[in-house]
Amino acid sequence: MPNKKPVWILGDQWRRLNFITGKGGVGKTTISCAIALKAAEEGLETLLLAVNPVQPLELLWGGSPNGPIDNVHEVRPGLSVFNLDQIKIFNNYIKKSMKIHWLYEPVLASPVYSYFTAIAPGIKELMTQDLIIQALSRTSEFGRRHYDVIFVDSPATGHGLSWFSVPDSVMATFPVGPLHTKAKRIKDIWLDPDQTSLHLVTLPEEMPINETIEFYTALVNKLKIPVKSVIVNTKSPDLGRYISDLEEVIKFCCRPEAEENDHRTDAESVGNTLCALMAQTVRFYQTRHNIETMYQQILTETIPLPLYEVPSITRNQDTLDFFRQIAQTLGHAQSSLEKAPL
Repeated sequence: MPNKKPVWILGDQWRRLNFITGKGGVGKTTISCAIALKAAEEGLETLLLAVNPVQPLELLWGGSPNGPIDNVHEVRPGLSVFNLDQIKIFNNYIKKSMKIHWLYEPVLASPVYSYFTAIAPGIKELMTQDLIIQALSRTSEFGRRHYDVIFVDSPATGHGLSWFSVPDSVMATFPVGPLHTKAKRIKDIWLDPDQTSLHLVTLPEEMPINETIEFYTALVNKLKIPVKSVIVNTKSPDLGRYISDLEEVIKFCCRPEAEENDHRTDAESVGNTLCALMAQTVRFYQTRHNIETMYQQILTETIPLPLYEVPSITRNQDTLDFFRQIAQTLGHAQSSLEKAPL
């Protein structure tokens, strides 16, 4: 861990190299951006990497869509981003390895090369993972800069297990040689709990929770990678915390309409209708919160790690303020050993 110690980053669960992963669509890229911004604003030289991002990271920070996407971009003071395109990274590795440079283009255009890259057991992924490890030192690919902390927006859990299994697969396929050496170096750093941490992002819903539990079990039992925390994203608010007699309010709003001979103005009728709709909305969101809490309870009883809860936040503000608001909610973990009330 670097000498600079921030006031806050995921409690004390962060390390110099941090992987953020989760099922597709759970918001891991947003969480990664929020944490990276907070780290930079706490005074850490921060690097945010994204493996095969859907869109270049700099676009999330207001950058130009026409700029180069495979270079380091400083999007905020102390915060740089880099897009990890695995095909481009592998092609660059081949280019550097070839002594006869004029053969580079013909080789890449060859169908044999395309076939090899398609069936090779994790070679493209290994080159990407090796580049991530290089970010720990002052390499030319990252501007020869020192980074206090690195966050990696990693592949979703659907591909994540195979992606994190690549070093083992390569070492098994190539018992000796440079690829074996690279894979072993990568795995050694990943297994070092003083250098590396992994954080799982999920939603408080049945399928994401189940997939998170399965992924956690495989990471810990099979791959031995140190998982440090779980982040539950977009948790619905507990309206009961703000309205002491919630059920009484709902009953009042849903009171039966008056008898036909009870003369009411149009305004009163509209008001009663809106009141009933409001009651239905309140009941819906409170029921949703209770269901989410039930699934979150399953998570906390299965995974003995600090759990961070991010409430559902409407994105109607500036992007930076949106990221800051998310980061602020991650300041305090709900212990996995404490059962959330149902």
